[in-house]
Amino acid sequence: MTNLDNIAQTFQWAGQRYMAIMQPFAEKIFLGLVLIEVVITCVHFLADQAEPMRLLAEFIKKSLALGFLYAMIVNAPVWFSAILQSFTEIGGQAAGIPGLDPSGVFNNGLAMFQTIYRGFASLGWFHLTMASLIALVAGLIMFLSFALIAGQMVLAVSEAYVGLGGGIVLLGFSGSRWTIKFAENFIGWIVGVGVKLFFLYLLVGVGMTITAGWNSALSGWTVADPTLPLTIAGGALIFMLLSWEIPNVAARIAGSSVSLNLAHAFEAGMAGYGLGRILKSRVSSDGQPAATPLSQNLDAGEKAAANNQAPTTKLPALSPNGNGSAGSPSNSNRTAPAGRASSTAQARQNGSRPTQQYSSGRSVSI
Repeated sequence: MTNLDNIAQTFQWAGQRYMAIMQPFAEKIFLGLVLIEVVITCVHFLADQAEPMRLLAEFIKKSLALGFLYAMIVNAPVWFSAILQSFTEIGGQAAGIPGLDPSGVFNNGLAMFQTIYRGFASLGWFHLTMASLIALVAGLIMFLSFALIAGQMVLAVSEAYVGLGGGIVLLGFSGSRWTIKFAENFIGWIVGVGVKLFFLYLLVGVGMTITAGWNSALSGWTVADPTLPLTIAGGALIFMLLSWEIPNVAARIAGSSVSLNLAHAFEAGMAGYGLGRILKSRVSSDGQPAATPLSQNLDAGEKAAANNQAPTTKLPALSPNGNGSAGSPSNSNRTAPAGRASSTAQARQNGSRPTQQYSSGRSVSI
């Protein structure tokens, strides 16, 4: 039976035809959005009176990013087909199978059901037993499980080629920062389909080995024993659930993690430009930064260092006799070293803390 393989092949041809039709539309959409993006960028820079070099740098960055996206649209048939083909080749080599064969999987389920049905029909209508009816139901479960697995394979292959052919038009929306998310989601979807095919190869490779053992076991089965058909039916159901769930989960994880990061680059560029404008607005008209408490303190310290003057705290001078009259500057300057030495020596003898004598004659404990 090759009907399922023919269905997958038909979808592949249809996807290639859709891609040839949609590619010119994607290019037109892309160039239109690029023109809008360039106009809006120029208006923003002119309104903010930005420097020409900043505008030139922004155009260079955008030209590189948009050039890559345009090359992706032009070479989409080759690039994306190579992505899908690489996943299928790796999966086929790992599983040891040449390719996905939906008809082969379907025929395996049908063969097991036919084995059970022949045993059931050999009894005749007047010799039917409950065990034979249970075996027949188990055979139907086997057949439906393998049919659903084959359907998953046809669905994955059809999704890959039809989605690639018709969805290429979404790449045209990558020309603007506001619509680039459509292109990112499309690329993530294509990668997710490739991952789904990869895991399907792995699961089908294991399933074919298990199915060969089931066929061998059914060759010696008797109708009076429903245990073996029920066991195989349960295994077929589990195999079907794994074949549906694991590839779909892997495709969702891989597809959601793909991002071009161009939208984030646009946002970061605009945020950096706005920050630059805010910092520039704080610059005064003479080209010096606006005065702040920190800058004032730094300027005062630099001026004091240039004049060889340290900022001091003026304390009221005390006379030697403690009457509060100020001594002469010359006397205080001459007696300051001796006073500090004598006070330090006396403090050491008495075991108390040393004091420091200031030029004004007043001692302060340290």
